[in-house]
Amino acid sequence: MPNGLLSALPHPSDLVVGSYGVAHSHLAADAVVKDSTWARRDDHAVLGTRNGETMVASVVGRSPLPYEADLIGKGVAYGVSNCEWLRVCDPAQEWVGSLCKLQRHGLTLEGYCFESSAGSLECGRTVSIDGPAQKNPVQTTDAPRRCPRGTPLQRFGVVSARRLLLAGCMLSTDVSYDPLAEVHVQQVCTSPRLSWLVTGCLFHGAVNYNPLASQSGPCVYRTKGCTNRNALNYNSDATIDDGSCVQPTYGCTLPTAGYALVAPDTPGYKSLYVGVPLTGRVAWPAYGSVLHRDPLANTLANCTIAIEGCMDPEAVNFNPDATVSSTTWCVPKRLGCMMPLQISTQQQQQVTLFPGAANYDPAATVHDLSSCIPALLGCTQSSALNYDPQANVNDGHCVNAYPGCLDPSARNFNCTARGETPCRADVPRASVHSADACQYQPTPSSPSPPPPLPPCSGDCDRGYTHTCQFVAHGEVAEVDTTEAKAVLAAAFASAVGDAGGEDISDSDILVQVEAASVLVTITITARSGAHVQAMQTALQPHLATAQNASAFVGMPVQSVPLVSIQTAIVSAPPGPAGLFSSPEAWGVAAVLIVLVLLIAGLTVWALRNPGKLKEALRAARAFVRVPVPPAAIAPYKPDATCRASQIAASSAAIDTAAADRAAAREAADRLAANKVALVRLTAQPHVQHSSAPTVAVRSF
Repeated sequence: MPNGLLSALPHPSDLVVGSYGVAHSHLAADAVVKDSTWARRDDHAVLGTRNGETMVASVVGRSPLPYEADLIGKGVAYGVSNCEWLRVCDPAQEWVGSLCKLQRHGLTLEGYCFESSAGSLECGRTVSIDGPAQKNPVQTTDAPRRCPRGTPLQRFGVVSARRLLLAGCMLSTDVSYDPLAEVHVQQVCTSPRLSWLVTGCLFHGAVNYNPLASQSGPCVYRTKGCTNRNALNYNSDATIDDGSCVQPTYGCTLPTAGYALVAPDTPGYKSLYVGVPLTGRVAWPAYGSVLHRDPLANTLANCTIAIEGCMDPEAVNFNPDATVSSTTWCVPKRLGCMMPLQISTQQQQQVTLFPGAANYDPAATVHDLSSCIPALLGCTQSSALNYDPQANVNDGHCVNAYPGCLDPSARNFNCTARGETPCRADVPRASVHSADACQYQPTPSSPSPPPPLPPCSGDCDRGYTHTCQFVAHGEVAEVDTTEAKAVLAAAFASAVGDAGGEDISDSDILVQVEAASVLVTITITARSGAHVQAMQTALQPHLATAQNASAFVGMPVQSVPLVSIQTAIVSAPPGPAGLFSSPEAWGVAAVLIVLVLLIAGLTVWALRNPGKLKEALRAARAFVRVPVPPAAIAPYKPDATCRASQIAASSAAIDTAAADRAAAREAADRLAANKVALVRLTAQPHVQHSSAPTVAVRSF
């Protein structure tokens, strides 16, 4: 009986509800043995199998367990037990089902503890059994049998109580034969076999109840439901058709969405993809499930599964199983050579590359082996030193002709420019030797720039020059012409323009050509420091690289042009050695010229005006207060011959003065020309300068 007592294991399923027919009073000291005889709430016994089903008997079907009389109710399939009361059981030591004893008149009477109709724990035994009519009692004193649960017995006496039918082996030839059994259970027999006993439904309320059956069989009860075998909801146990049959309507009942009703956290959610040649896997989360769903259908049939793919029979990747093409999956056919330029093979972890096809077509989708041209790797650049006329695929190892120094003893070995610093990484190495490009001596260090010059005074002026020097391919005779120099001057004048707010004309640009391959020096005269800086800024993009310079000057330039800026204080140039070899000589010459002209003029005037000469001498005497002898002022009367000689001398003096003025003008022209300081920076033939363009500022 439910009493809240747990066994040694503290779990609700271990609740002790009874005993397996052992006297527990003498087992109080042996807890382990006593624990094994208890019946717990979840205990059950396997009775056997029937029609593939395992039959079990549970200790407690539900709680609280109804009395047997209540379970029978108004049924007719029951028996009667005549129970005798022996004593009251001790709840502290005994349970429902515990074996109990009583000494009476020297005899030991045995029974089992049972729960009476009042809920008390009583000790009693069944002395006889009978049918519902109670006309054929059968004694059971050969062995103690329990009283039905809920028997109304709490004191001395015998009472009758309704009970469920007794089950057991009813085959008299079996070892486990039970003469008191009222329902045959084949699995209880020691040797189960087919019996002659009648099998049928033992429940009176069933439609197929069989009162003659002693072996339980299937029962059919009055059940409402669909009795149409073709209906979707056909109920084979139904005995009354209630009109609920649902006839099948065939069609596709699946949703069209590929992931309908699927939780987003499901592994592989929206992970379907489509395979496309030359592309690979293309993730397609919108991949559908079926093409069409029939909303009226209730029976799944005739679904067209959605299979993404190319449905064009003319395409390379035509898929005959595809049923839908949500986008452009098809790859058109295009014949071509699909053999790659290089073919790799791997053997024992070593990869070997072999030439493939020279005309590999990456856009081809259908391989045409007959169109493939075997690849012959080599240098296909005709101007290269290692040009291979048989090659049809450039292997990227062409060696171009780069003039430079190939003398290992030179400071710039393997470089294309003179210098001592390592060769520039962005400039190719020398491949053709040029002795003029080698540098064997250290480059002298550049002097520190001089301090600013004081303001110019006297016969001097300040000048500025922008000098660009580069080495070009060709012959000097082709470049050292008036026309070629004019073209170069015009190019620089056009590039400079009005930079710095000053105009530059062709006359401000001096072009010099020398032999060193072709060494070109271009000097531009500027007006101011700001002007020359503006010119440098304007020319810098054109002279930054040899390629830019070649395009700018219209001839192949071998090296990056060298650029320098000069400033100068220029004085009047010295004349030829002799009379006018110094500024003082020029001053004396000017005074002499003036005196000669003055004397010649006075002589002519005196010859024509002798009277007035006397008056002039008197005035001069009075002015300087110097006494003059009268004889010195005597009238001068030259003869005709003397007068002619004097006139000739005066003309010669005038011609000499004119010649001197022409010489002075020529000297002035040379002075203007000397205002331009030409600075030439030496560059060797076929040199690619390895350092950045240099800028020098010099005052002189």
